[in-house]
Amino acid sequence: MGARAMLSFGAVLLLAGSAEAWAAERPSLAGRYWSTPGHGATAFSEPPPLRDEYARTYAARLESRRVGRPIGDPTAGCAGGGFPRVLNVPYPTEILETPDQMLWLWEGGDRVRRVYRPGRKGLETLPPLYSGVAVGQWEGEVFVIRSERFVDWTILDPTGVPHSAQMRTTERISVAANGDLVDEVTIDDPVAFTRPWTLRFNLRKDPTIRMMEYSCEENNRNKPNAQGETTSK
Repeated sequence: MGARAMLSFGAVLLLAGSAEAWAAERPSLAGRYWSTPGHGATAFSEPPPLRDEYARTYAARLESRRVGRPIGDPTAGCAGGGFPRVLNVPYPTEILETPDQMLWLWEGGDRVRRVYRPGRKGLETLPPLYSGVAVGQWEGEVFVIRSERFVDWTILDPTGVPHSAQMRTTERISVAANGDLVDEVTIDDPVAFTRPWTLRFNLRKDPTIRMMEYSCEENNRNKPNAQGETTSK
């Protein structure tokens, strides 16, 4: 993969730390949250810095949405929303912590994201995942999650921003005094992007949230085709 600003996955696995140390270093992030983008509905305040091929793909998706026949969205067929798109949906998330991993439970799509502690063995054998293979640890007052090995057919936000299989992300999660979280996600994709791209998401803590079931597959009779057309008239 070459030397880049982000640590390689092998280097992440060798970082010092254990399950016991992670639990003792900082307060728990466990809780229920509403996730909201930091810049309106798209979570970014400037166009994504896409390379030519990916920029053309994105332009076609934007036009398809403008005319009301959106294409290129795997969630239309009940596939996973991918990351960081799951941070940009109007459904809550719940964070749970176990001795060896952090679980992000997303109501939208009934998805589970696993963030492993440094030193977890066997992660290098995992296949590409919708949310990537993620390792997290506290670095000072910030919880940092580094992820890679994403499937390449997801989109990064509801407008259809594409990415390649070489995408890596680094999240820097800070905790406010009231328990809310700010998650700054930096995307590094040398194939699809001309430079790293950072998005900001706010997670508002709300202990009154009741997580519900979500079944996209049930009665999904209106799946759009590759041209964004549905079976209904």
